[in-house]
Amino acid sequence: MHSVFDKAINIGDARGELFTLASRGVGNGPNTLVVDGMGFGATDIAAGDAVNGDGRALDVGSRLTVLLANAQTWVGAVLIYPGSDDPVPANVEYLRGILDQHGRPGGMVEEGGRTGDFARVVTALLKDRAALLVDALQRADFHGAGRHARSMIGLGPGLTPSGDDFLVGLLAVLHVADHPCRAWLVPVAAAIAQAGTSTNDISFAALSMAAVGRVREAITALVGDVMHGTRQGVAEAAHRVLAIGSTSGTDVVTGVLAAFESLVSIGSIPGLAFKSSARR
Repeated sequence: MHSVFDKAINIGDARGELFTLASRGVGNGPNTLVVDGMGFGATDIAAGDAVNGDGRALDVGSRLTVLLANAQTWVGAVLIYPGSDDPVPANVEYLRGILDQHGRPGGMVEEGGRTGDFARVVTALLKDRAALLVDALQRADFHGAGRHARSMIGLGPGLTPSGDDFLVGLLAVLHVADHPCRAWLVPVAAAIAQAGTSTNDISFAALSMAAVGRVREAITALVGDVMHGTRQGVAEAAHRVLAIGSTSGTDVVTGVLAAFESLVSIGSIPGLAFKSSARR
């Protein structure tokens, strides 16, 4: 057993890869088994407990057994960028309004307080580095983009630091098939592969999954609704993501929005038209 929280527990295998047992409200995600029940607070499970399984059940220490007979496989949706950018610009603008109104301060969103407060300094650093990353991507300065992406890893508050959450949101969009800037994915994913000990195990696991296109179901749903959905769909999906963690959801949405705003802004550049897709 790697770590224990009220809504989720993390199990490490012999290779160091993390797997999560999550309560039903957490939702589907990569390397995650969603179990019945509202939490693990009363189980007395502790880090270091042995976890054993035989394909039919998981025994977590001596306190918890998870039966696998009725388990259903979850596979994340494969998203394809629309052949026309409509309704993407309008949905992106609408998502910006939702984030500005409902984003939780403390990470990528500034919170009140005295000028010079540590939290405000960190937020300013996060916003500056995110802006440098996006600018480098738009200029096809992939060396610089990799450097700026690395500078965000591990930066900010939270169990999954805000910079990491921003990159997860950004990568969720950059992995969409057929968008016009697939080359942007390479330096950001490479930066994560080189992250080493720049962040904690749990956050690095999420980053590593995002680097190969695997993110939580709620994030995928938001990206899909921005590309193909209605304003109501965007709002519902955005609020589900914003509810993740303390500031994590806000920071993820900030990354999603940064990617989409960049794609919309370069869509009018001559010679860089949006691709159509026959794989609808």
